[in-house]
Amino acid sequence: MAGPQNFEDNLGTWRGRTYLMAVRGTPDYFDPDDFSVNVYYKDAATESSIDIARVDTSHGYTHMDRLFRDPKDKKPVDWDIWEAIDHFEEYWPRYAKQFEKSWG
Repeated sequence: MAGPQNFEDNLGTWRGRTYLMAVRGTPDYFDPDDFSVNVYYKDAATESSIDIARVDTSHGYTHMDRLFRDPKDKKPVDWDIWEAIDHFEEYWPRYAKQFEKSWG
């Protein structure tokens, strides 16, 4: 069994913020049972990571957390890790805009 596979990718910049994607998967990198794909930016003032959207397998099923909404808003999705990565590579600007609209 392989150990965790982790990487980060720079998605782009929107309104002065650089958005990143963190990918965590274990045990098998190519088809992990447990994974998370997280879109976030680093707050310039505090240097902390601000999560805006995530797809993960916690809570016993694969779901998307849209972190600009109520935390209970978990949308079930039928995606593997690679589909989640593809989704966020294409749609991260949508989530950045929605996050800013909700939280400023």
